[in-house]
Amino acid sequence: GDSKCVLVDSHHNVTELTEDHRVETNEREVKRIEELALSTAPREGLKESEFWQSELEKSEKTGVQPRPKSFVGQRSYNNVPLGKKVLFSYTNGISLQISRTLGDPLAARSATPEPEISKVRIKNGEYCRFVLATDGVW
Repeated sequence: GDSKCVLVDSHHNVTELTEDHRVETNEREVKRIEELALSTAPREGLKESEFWQSELEKSEKTGVQPRPKSFVGQRSYNNVPLGKKVLFSYTNGISLQISRTLGDPLAARSATPEPEISKVRIKNGEYCRFVLATDGVW
């Protein structure tokens, strides 16, 4: 998500070991989200909730069908798109700029805590530093 790891070798060369999972820049994550939305059911209890009932009432007035599953879109105000693409848990639900998160049961069903893992070969005897940091540092 908002964490990044880089390797700095003894010659001060920097190698990024992680990939950003922001939906506005990572098309592979967008595709993963879209495919997962096709294969999963809406979050349990969503369609029975008062919130979802109000979404259906709004839908009748506007003619725009609410979406009960995760999708990538833009926030809007008075039907004017604002900002970057985000991951929505459902229409007007929680929105995230990242597609990987830890321990948030209300996050979009397609936000996953599963990390991507990369490997790097370090020459025998070479000095390296790993820098691991999260939002705000980078």
